[in-house]
Amino acid sequence: MNEAARRLFKKGTKEWNVWRRHNPRAEVDLSGENLSAGDVSGADLRRINFVKSDLTDANLSRTNLGRATLDSANLQRTKLNHAILESAVLLNADLRGAELNGARLKRANLMGANLEQSRLQRAGLHGANLVDVNAKLSDFTGAIITEADLSGAELTDARLQFADMSRSILFVTNLTQADVTGAKLISANLEDAVFPRMCSR
Repeated sequence: MNEAARRLFKKGTKEWNVWRRHNPRAEVDLSGENLSAGDVSGADLRRINFVKSDLTDANLSRTNLGRATLDSANLQRTKLNHAILESAVLLNADLRGAELNGARLKRANLMGANLEQSRLQRAGLHGANLVDVNAKLSDFTGAIITEADLSGAELTDARLQFADMSRSILFVTNLTQADVTGAKLISANLEDAVFPRMCSR
């Protein structure tokens, strides 16, 4: 099954989705596979195991990765614009330079992930676990990060203009030199957080 799934993934979205419609309950394991530079934009990738897979430079825009497992996956420069990643697990995933504009990451677990220089404009991160993420120089402009846990997150030089972080936990979060113009922090836990500027609260 692993080899067959890898071949289908390489062929692209159309053949993958046809197979998936006929095998909706199949458990797909693509862990540790080299899937770099593949284009499966719009594919149904729900619940797939991508642990430690190489997805660098792949196009996963508008895919459905709900409840997928991407622990320690290499997602450098991967396109995930408008992808659905609700309840996905991305523990320690490498997302440096990835594009997640408009992505839906509700309740996703990104604990320890590397998001340096990634783009998450208008992304939805409600209830996400962002504990200890490295998001230096990342762009969260207009993102919804409500009721999320950003404890220990590194957000130095991040862009958070007009982001909504209401009711989120920012315990010991580092926002040195971050641009938080217009950001909302209503009822957020800011204990020991490092903030460079005043925001609306």
